[in-house]
Amino acid sequence: MQPDKKKRPFMEEKSEPLISFHNADIINGENTVVYGLNMDVLSGQTVYILGKVGTGKTSIIRTIIAENRLGNGDGQVCGYNLAELRRKDIPFLRRKIGVVFQDFQLLMDRTVHDNLSFVLKSTGWKDETLINGRIDDALKSVGMQTKSHKMPHQLSGGEQQRVAIARALLNSPQVIIADEPTGNLDEETAESILKLLRSINEEQGTAIIMVTHNRSITERYPGRIFEIKDEKCEEKTL
Repeated sequence: MQPDKKKRPFMEEKSEPLISFHNADIINGENTVVYGLNMDVLSGQTVYILGKVGTGKTSIIRTIIAENRLGNGDGQVCGYNLAELRRKDIPFLRRKIGVVFQDFQLLMDRTVHDNLSFVLKSTGWKDETLINGRIDDALKSVGMQTKSHKMPHQLSGGEQQRVAIARALLNSPQVIIADEPTGNLDEETAESILKLLRSINEEQGTAIIMVTHNRSITERYPGRIFEIKDEKCEEKTL
């Protein structure tokens, strides 16, 4: 999913990392699960985090979105210092990040439109006309513009994941974090979701961080690879 810098020259202008960890300890509860993480993610990059179940992949994600506190070391996310982050600033940080989950996490008692409207209103949007326009744009970008009136249970797994991606795009995030986004999908549907994420990465310059255990994805859609092993998360070089 790496973008072609020749096609998008603005990539050269953004040299400051969107996400930066230096000698950072990643904590799950009271336990340190990853020691000394060093990771810089720039605009437009695709980064994979690989590792077995329970090694700390999701804990890194939770640290990025300020759900888990940062241990020792330094962490910067979209201009916010995680060590100094105030609780009232967490919603503003999260507006700059879109998150796509394996199990979709849609509100099952609301239509697609109302799922997305709920997110916008909870992040400060008030004008109904602007809300409806933004929802239409987000659904169109994932090929779901005709499904806004549907309930989640009326959609296939792939369609639900597309809605989840639309939800992640609502606030024009600088980075999308995808936590095993194809884990509950069949092979054909999973491939369509991967192609969609790739197109968002290439066309919009949105950085993608994907947590996965599926190494074949990294072969079909190349990017930077970090692997967690023995409580360390290190970048793999070819």
